[in-house]
Amino acid sequence: MRLALGVFIGAVIAVGLFVTVDLVLSHRRAVTQAEELALIQVQLVEQTLTNHLAEVRRGLAGAAREADLLAGAGSGIDDEVAAGRLLAEYFLFLEAVANAGFYDSRGDLLAVLRRSEPQMPRECYLCPAFGNSHHFPGTDTPGEGLLWFAHRSHEGSRLKAVVEESYLTRTLQMILGSTMGGVLFSREGDVVARWGDPRGHAAALRADQSQGIDQALFSGRREGSLVAVTRARSLPLDVAVVLPPEFFLGQWRSRVIVLLLVSAISLAVLGWFLRAVHRRAAQIWEARGARALARERELQLRETHHRVKNHLAVIDSIISLQVTRSSDSAIRQLLQDLRGRVAAISLIHSSLYQAEDLGRVVFPDYCNALVRSIRQACGAPGEAADIRLEVEDIPLPLETVKPLGLIIQELVMNAFKYAGDSPGLVVHLRFGRDGSASGAPSEPADPPEPADSPEPIDPAHRITREKGKNQEDQAGQPRLHLVISDNGPGFPDDFDPSGGASLGMLLVEALVDDLEGEMIRWNHEGAHIKIVFSLP
Repeated sequence: MRLALGVFIGAVIAVGLFVTVDLVLSHRRAVTQAEELALIQVQLVEQTLTNHLAEVRRGLAGAAREADLLAGAGSGIDDEVAAGRLLAEYFLFLEAVANAGFYDSRGDLLAVLRRSEPQMPRECYLCPAFGNSHHFPGTDTPGEGLLWFAHRSHEGSRLKAVVEESYLTRTLQMILGSTMGGVLFSREGDVVARWGDPRGHAAALRADQSQGIDQALFSGRREGSLVAVTRARSLPLDVAVVLPPEFFLGQWRSRVIVLLLVSAISLAVLGWFLRAVHRRAAQIWEARGARALARERELQLRETHHRVKNHLAVIDSIISLQVTRSSDSAIRQLLQDLRGRVAAISLIHSSLYQAEDLGRVVFPDYCNALVRSIRQACGAPGEAADIRLEVEDIPLPLETVKPLGLIIQELVMNAFKYAGDSPGLVVHLRFGRDGSASGAPSEPADPPEPADSPEPIDPAHRITREKGKNQEDQAGQPRLHLVISDNGPGFPDDFDPSGGASLGMLLVEALVDDLEGEMIRWNHEGAHIKIVFSLP
């Protein structure tokens, strides 16, 4: 047990170290990959915005050049139709342009791209044509859009284009998707457009890095989120991309769960295996002890059976001496019957002493030995009789063999005693299950039992039953039959075992009661006795 516990503790420590090292390295690898991805994404956003807004500038410049060419050719743009056609040609299909306007050299509005006149905000973040202040005083109308681009032609006309915040937000959403966030800042640090980043990690990191914002590209951590910031090359904007921890640590957290689960399962399996090994070892030691104890008990039982057999042999010798000393023939006969009963019991213990299985008697061998013993005890009548045995080898417990042996001894002795003078005496002993081939031979067959009838029955075929305590079959147990018959004169007509004249028959009835069986006796060309019982 101590060895198994030590192995299990060592395995727990090893698994814990492995899991810790693996999680630390995988976390560092996940963060590094996320930083690289954030830097790539922020550069992609900056390049996309620069390209889209450059198209707006190129459209303004192209429209201004065309206006100059038309003015040089003598057909300048001086009406709303021509100005509207020029705006539609250059800006109608530009997704970035929300509205555009064309102003003449006097500053009057000639045409607009949409239905409303574009209004400048109080402050424009992108308007290089109006100087560095990007401030338009005297404008009381709410500003349209967020980013303004303007261009002046050589002949004095002016073109303006508006980029709304919704376009910038859509661009961020298109590039970053729903898992990442993005923020556009002016050079002064104001938020121009935002997608995601509800906690303001990008703004907080930019404020922390305001002293070193002049560097082109950098990244950092803010409350678990990764933020990458870059400065646009041709626009007065700073671009930030935010990666939440759920984005780049999701797989790592799944790895943590899988590793912990696998480790727990592995340790559980190891613990179960060690426990099984320990239990198996304990079972082996217990089995060895049980075998040793069983061997010791077997030796003790063999010794007990041997001693009982010897004691019964001594009793038999004492009874034999008493027989030789007695002058009364009736007493000698009683003593001889007693010797037979002692011999029947002694044979059981002798069989158990010599058997491989101490709990089972080989019943056919026991019956053969018992019949031989009865032959020797009966002398000439027994030697002259023809004894036929048909015994099925059925495993019987010891508490069943003892009464059966005494019953066989009494009934065979009675056959020799009362039918021994008959010429050609045949004693038939059958034992087996109900309906079995070996236990129910065809000859000599048992005659059918006559049904109850008010008419007198021939005394030569009289049937008498003595029932045991339980005539019914026990559930699932086959009925066993013991039949002993001879071809002698049969039972007398006035035979009554309950009258006490025959001690042997009284003993047989008592033994049948012990077996909880049923005894049937009848005359048919001799005496027949059939005992039916079930195993306990």
